[in-house]
Amino acid sequence: MNELINKVNEINNLHQLAINSANEAIDYANQLGRLLTDIKIQLPHGSFTKWIEENLTVSPRQAQRYMAVASGKDLNVSKLGYKNDTLSVLTDEELMQKYDKPNWVPSIGCWHFCEFNNSTFWVVPYINDQNFFFITQFTSADESQKAIDSECESFFYGSKEPTHYLSIDVSLHFYGMDYPEKIKWETYKRAGLIRPFGEPERLTVEFNESLSR
Repeated sequence: MNELINKVNEINNLHQLAINSANEAIDYANQLGRLLTDIKIQLPHGSFTKWIEENLTVSPRQAQRYMAVASGKDLNVSKLGYKNDTLSVLTDEELMQKYDKPNWVPSIGCWHFCEFNNSTFWVVPYINDQNFFFITQFTSADESQKAIDSECESFFYGSKEPTHYLSIDVSLHFYGMDYPEKIKWETYKRAGLIRPFGEPERLTVEFNESLSR
């Protein structure tokens, strides 16, 4: 119980720091997201939203943003401290239900592939922990050309860190897929990867260099 109380205080303090310090907001948000994800995994299904409301100064919506940052999704720093912006057609309640009781989870030890909204999506297991997965999105040819025209180096989008399998449902929402359970997924039994599937070589080199520092 003391450990839980300490985490509550840490989350509330980091939340205030994330709002007050724009330059360090992403770092604080990432720490918050990891703590929130850890707590969500420990709590019984269906109790996460109530736990947030009873214990934290963080709103459920803000908790979603912090957890999205921890899963590797890039978000606008200016939105981290606000409640009124909309991220998708899903309501706050629907998103929190997905966090508590995901409608779709990947099969352990399997690669998952689908086509959706002119993109291809891959959910690939992390080789060091079978409960975690990488998410990769490849855009269509038309969108790829737009990326090239705008001097974007790559039209690869993916999670920078592996995401727990119970959070994949909501993480896919931040890539534009609100209802992954309604998508036809192809599944392949295959070993996991150390880095996201299809990650550009430059990003892999940067990652390896960061490990050697």
